[in-house]
Amino acid sequence: FSSLGHQFLEPLYNAFSKFLSFMDGRSTAVAESGSEEFVMEGHVVIMEYNELAIEIADFYAQRGQQVLLLDLDPHIIEHFENQHGHSNIHAHYSNMADPDVWENLAFNKAKVVISCMDGGQEAELAISRWLKKQSPDVPFIAATSSHEETLELYGAGARYVIQTEYLAAKSFRNMFEMEETKQPKEAFREAGESHFSETKKLQEGLGEAFAKV
Repeated sequence: FSSLGHQFLEPLYNAFSKFLSFMDGRSTAVAESGSEEFVMEGHVVIMEYNELAIEIADFYAQRGQQVLLLDLDPHIIEHFENQHGHSNIHAHYSNMADPDVWENLAFNKAKVVISCMDGGQEAELAISRWLKKQSPDVPFIAATSSHEETLELYGAGARYVIQTEYLAAKSFRNMFEMEETKQPKEAFREAGESHFSETKKLQEGLGEAFAKV
């Protein structure tokens, strides 16, 4: 997802958030205190830390949902706990390809399971099939930039596939149309400076783990 550019993440997410709002069926109430004990039922499971995952996690957290964010990198988990430990987004070190994890973290009792894994196609297909068998009412959402993988995921039972290139293309067009109205010396300047600033903040916060995000 980093290849899409951080400056496009917000419009990309805004396009996808309409679908999330439909799936969620709740008002946009302010999130409740994150001090509540985490309950493995009716929770939101999000797999792999990246920009898209954080946008989705924030979407549900702001609506008072308990969010379980999974990642294999302990440095990322530590960073997230330092930055967001006060919220109702709970970071957890897990191997998302392990069926024991799906069972222990109650994927089959979740409100929704969302994979933002980069290159995790085989695991996503397996999770989709497992959920379809164990708890077909739980929506499984996956992400890919491939048309072929999109069809495979739908075939395995995914409820919705976030096709990042498709969403990004729509967002890019909107941005280009907005920048087209500016003078050449100003066009893309603010967007570029904002992107650089946000990327530097991410680098400073993640340290060595930055290269993996």
